[in-house]
Amino acid sequence: MAKLDIDWLNVFVEVYRTQSVSRAAEHLGLAQANASIALNKLRAHFHDRLFVRTARGMEATPYAAQIYPEVEAAVRRLAELAGAPRLFDPATAQRQ
Repeated sequence: MAKLDIDWLNVFVEVYRTQSVSRAAEHLGLAQANASIALNKLRAHFHDRLFVRTARGMEATPYAAQIYPEVEAAVRRLAELAGAPRLFDPATAQRQ
């Protein structure tokens, strides 16, 4: 299995959520250039563009949409195992 960096996967998840490399970088506390580099490494790893630029932002390719649920779950689980605080997601929150 080829090496994958968890930080690259975090970029993938944030670009998918925000539809923007710039906003993803901002959410992750990265320079936009570093987020772009991570995305390019993922593109090479998966042999897919993953996202295409449109008038509405970065749109996921069919392959990116297919792998997103598994990648997001893996990133979330690894964060839990590392003891990192979970990000608040209002779509899945059960708090009142």
